[in-house]
Amino acid sequence: MPPPRSQLRDDRPASFDPAAFVVLTVDMQGLAALLVPPVLMLFALAMERVQAGLDRLSVGRAHVEEFLDTADETDVGNLAKDGLPAALDELRQRRSNDETGDPVIPVDSDARNRAS
Repeated sequence: MPPPRSQLRDDRPASFDPAAFVVLTVDMQGLAALLVPPVLMLFALAMERVQAGLDRLSVGRAHVEEFLDTADETDVGNLAKDGLPAALDELRQRRSNDETGDPVIPVDSDARNRAS
């Protein structure tokens, strides 16, 4: 038979006040309710800035079609090594050099990577 309730040991400190604990819990919930929306908005704004940066770096459909229409073997090799933005930049640079009459010097991407 268990001992009577009055003889059970109470591990709570003598200064423990259940009412104060409830008030503290309510205060923490209020603080959370006030802080979560602004933190969430700041996170959304930060993600919007990240998205804008990624959009600037992305390649659009028109760029892909332009590359595929005018690419040769060298450009396809650059595409495989460096990705579309770098290959498209090199294609445009070569095309502008062809139009101005400057000599076209092929750029070895491996040598460029070793120099970096």
